[in-house]
Amino acid sequence: MSEFSIATFLSSTVVAGLIAAVVSMRNNDTQVKSSNVLQERTKWREKIRNLLIELQSAQRLSDLKKLKTIQAEFITRLNPDSKNDEEIIECIQRIIENPKDKSLFNEFAYRIALLLKHDWERAKHEAAPLDFNHPDPRRKSFEEFKIGKSANHLINRTENTSAQN
Repeated sequence: MSEFSIATFLSSTVVAGLIAAVVSMRNNDTQVKSSNVLQERTKWREKIRNLLIELQSAQRLSDLKKLKTIQAEFITRLNPDSKNDEEIIECIQRIIENPKDKSLFNEFAYRIALLLKHDWERAKHEAAPLDFNHPDPRRKSFEEFKIGKSANHLINRTENTSAQN
């Protein structure tokens, strides 16, 4: 083997080793960051669930001070640029203005369920290996949810009527 071939081989091996080391370090760094983000999001979802329970209790007791504190917690934990999140804050405001209206809590609970479901789907999507066939999960609005729920109710009612005939 000539000296040129050996030198080329050795330099190629060194370059390949350096590239592999850089890629390995980057992958490891990405995994650590991803793991930390996923852990923090898990804590965030748990806190949102707990705030939901606290809000229900404060509404039942008509505790306006506690309701306003919970509203402030949600304001600091939700995205101010999101229309859906803004509507959650507005829903809390309607609860504060009329704490005896239990239907407002039901709307609020469904809005939070949609928020948590979307965040969970995003977390699963981000934790999965790169998959270009699956776009980022889209968050369903409360209005879309109500339309779907109404449609399902009508379909079930129609199926039940048909089954009785």
